[in-house]
Amino acid sequence: MITQLFWAFVALSALLAVKNWRLGLALIIVVGTLQDPVRKMTPGAPAFMVLSFFPVWIGLMIGIISSHEWPWRSFGTLHPIIQSRIRFFGAAMALATVIVFQYGFAAWKVAAIGLFTYTVPLMTLMAGFAYARSRVDVSRLIMFYCLITAVMLVGGVMEVLNLFPQWKALGTEAMGMHWVRYVSYGHTIDLIAGFYRSPDIMGWHAATLSIFSLTLALYGKAGPRWFWLGLAVWGAFCVFISGRNKMISMTVVWVIVVALLHIYIGRAGRVVTLALAGGILAFSVLMISGKLNLNSDYDLYASQLVGGSTIMERINRSGTGSVAETFRQSGFFGKGIGTAAQGIQYLGLPIKRSWQEGGAAKILVELGVTGFIAAILVAWATARATLLTIRYSRSKGTLSPLQLGLAAYIPANIANFIISQQAYSDGLIMVVVATALGMMLSSPYWLQLQRQDT
Repeated sequence: MITQLFWAFVALSALLAVKNWRLGLALIIVVGTLQDPVRKMTPGAPAFMVLSFFPVWIGLMIGIISSHEWPWRSFGTLHPIIQSRIRFFGAAMALATVIVFQYGFAAWKVAAIGLFTYTVPLMTLMAGFAYARSRVDVSRLIMFYCLITAVMLVGGVMEVLNLFPQWKALGTEAMGMHWVRYVSYGHTIDLIAGFYRSPDIMGWHAATLSIFSLTLALYGKAGPRWFWLGLAVWGAFCVFISGRNKMISMTVVWVIVVALLHIYIGRAGRVVTLALAGGILAFSVLMISGKLNLNSDYDLYASQLVGGSTIMERINRSGTGSVAETFRQSGFFGKGIGTAAQGIQYLGLPIKRSWQEGGAAKILVELGVTGFIAAILVAWATARATLLTIRYSRSKGTLSPLQLGLAAYIPANIANFIISQQAYSDGLIMVVVATALGMMLSSPYWLQLQRQDT
């Protein structure tokens, strides 16, 4: 019954997205949030349900194109260099699509998966660019995501406290998985997924909740700052119990980048505020852990977070070394688009899938050197445009903490993607990151409309 009601909601959401594509973005968040617990409560936990968001996304694309609001021309006017780099990246995708057919015509399934994982974020970027018309639009969508995610993360605490152990919506037992982290000899902790389908997915959403909540707290016009700081603490604790260090790194990178951006614009005093917020988050997580009487293995795990490998060390291990080995295995042109995607081993094709945990290596194996260089050029052009946009907004007196928070959110995700790319095949994650990037790149438009906050 629950599954049928869910699919009815998906169909209704898709129709509403065609009628109102801006509403469609919010509906994708709802559908993407519900799809994991519904999947786990569906007999057999069918894998195709990870695509539940796709009908709504198609409706959104139809809606934005039919309303004549597709922003490719205005995007090119504001960011011509990024646009040209995206064209180059598209050409690399086309070449990689041709290459994958070396495995025969049946490889069209692999090509479809690969095109899906690259096309969805690129097109959603345009939707995010067109969506934001004011600060209210931006803060409202971020608030909506935060409130839904905060409720969803309750499942993580329910699982770690072993409440309702027979409920299939919690954990990963419904999919025949049990995730364990080895802390040290004789010490392990269970990785927690809550209502999500994996600890990686829960950890990513918890980290994003912390980042967006801190952004809203800095913004100060979306309600009481203490409320958003409380949600940031809640997100940080859920990252901790998920057991995924890389998601903790994601939040740390965001704090560092926001601090550097404030120094860049001459607001070094805000760095003290950020440092205090970071201290509050860390102290609160340890305090909540103690109140919930988590076992001593969690204390050992927490101590390793302080003394473990640095973020840059992990990025380096997943970056340079992994890319060099992938080039040795796959050659200049790579193996073709989609060949490093999860699940292709079940398609019965003669593709020897190598394990590519780092995102940079995945791009290289799928798109070859041409696509890898194109991705770097897109990232570099985006970074340059971000700094120019922030400098421009500062000179016009329209700079907003929303802009700075979104600007830092992108490198936080890039760092996380370089370390491990598995979570970024999730539809909702692709949509959230691409929408955030699109809203940030459109900020010169929506910041000029309202000049009241700085």
